[in-house]
Amino acid sequence: MKVSILKKTLLDDKLGRLMFGDIVDLPEHKARFFLERGDVELYETKVIRENPYKAAGVVAQSSVSPVALVLPSQTPSLSEDGAKKRGRPKKDS
Repeated sequence: MKVSILKKTLLDDKLGRLMFGDIVDLPEHKARFFLERGDVELYETKVIRENPYKAAGVVAQSSVSPVALVLPSQTPSLSEDGAKKRGRPKKDS
């Protein structure tokens, strides 16, 4: 029975360490055992989940209005001749 691993790691006596997302063919009794524990899910050509994962970037509806980005206004300091001042200001003594 083909299954897809859902846990981070799963140890098997014959196949060794199975990682998340691996697709392996397990004997019927072993696959049922891991299915009951929730460590694996049945693998088919197209995996159908009862509770599908949320799509990345999709935000749940909220009662709060979205935040607007605020960019700092750029005010270059100009010298007498109109060029931009560079470096450290001179110290008054």
